[in-house]
Amino acid sequence: MAVPQQQVPYGAQQPQPYAQPYGAPQAPTDSKGTVSLVLGVLSIVFSLFSAVFPLNAPIGIVLGIIAIVFSGQSAKAFGKSGQATGGKVCGIIGIVFSALALIAYIALAIILASAANTSVYYNYL
Repeated sequence: MAVPQQQVPYGAQQPQPYAQPYGAPQAPTDSKGTVSLVLGVLSIVFSLFSAVFPLNAPIGIVLGIIAIVFSGQSAKAFGKSGQATGGKVCGIIGIVFSALALIAYIALAIILASAANTSVYYNYL
């Protein structure tokens, strides 16, 4: 037996269904993972530009360390995420590149200082 449908008089407004929710509740965002990724990329950029300006190497090291710290905090709070892992990897790469650049600058300074101390002219007595 069929269930009779509710008849709406002509010209009357149709009944409105219940309001639908706007969507599922939003999960908390992983802002520390994003910060970690941004700082990791910046540490690589500063380490690569340390060839132009030598003070960028220590800045790259500091940014890399901060990126690794934020990555660890993000992993503790939200579990492993792609942004936090990317930030950690970029931070490590930035530290390595910056350390290599810093070692190269120190070696270059030592070589130039030793070359300046050697004399081309010999004093014959």
